[in-house]
Amino acid sequence: MMLIDDVIRKLQSYFDSGRNRNMATLVRKTPGVSYSTIRRLMQREVTDPSIENTVVPLLSNFMTPSEIVALIAPYKPEWSASYNATIESDRVVAPTNPEFDHVDFFIMGLGSHENGTTRETIARRYGEVLGLGRLEYLLEEGFLMERGGRIFSRDRRTTGASPREAIKRIEASAKWFDATNIGKGAAFFNQLEYQSQDEYDKTHKALSRLVKELKVIRENSVGPKDRLANISILLNYDDRKED
Repeated sequence: MMLIDDVIRKLQSYFDSGRNRNMATLVRKTPGVSYSTIRRLMQREVTDPSIENTVVPLLSNFMTPSEIVALIAPYKPEWSASYNATIESDRVVAPTNPEFDHVDFFIMGLGSHENGTTRETIARRYGEVLGLGRLEYLLEEGFLMERGGRIFSRDRRTTGASPREAIKRIEASAKWFDATNIGKGAAFFNQLEYQSQDEYDKTHKALSRLVKELKVIRENSVGPKDRLANISILLNYDDRKED
């Protein structure tokens, strides 16, 4: 067996995994690789495709770098040993300003589990129209990937990368907050009042300590991670003077 056989097998499995998975959509998600290149590869008109310019860019759409290395290593051990370490795990080229819907964060949250999630779970929780519709958007844009009938997040971040994204996540948290879980682990807190500068500074420091403590708890977690926790913190102020 040659490397080309394993590459074709992986690509064909990707194409078979969804109705929107085909050579045309893969080309749009892979800058620098043409439709004719993929067609010739799938038809075995090319027996030794470029690893850097063809194989890795194509497979990176639905495989992690470690999976790609494992696939190529038996055929190209020298290449595997010198694989560019700057390629980040689960890297994806995402839109600069993605149009996230509130439900998107929860779908990506489900996909961040080590075992991923399923279309059935997403449809059951968020509906076939909304849930599965947004799932297709997230798959098409590369935020999620589908492997073996399961949905996985390409980005394991648990916090917003910018104030805009963080606020959208908090809006989603409020919209989908399940009040029936209060007293069974869910909780809420909201405070809006005038404070002195000293009081506000101490509040800010207390929340900063809490965020650091949450990071330590996450890094030292024990037991299976089987609960999708939704934690939101927002602190702001208005110091405009009255007219």
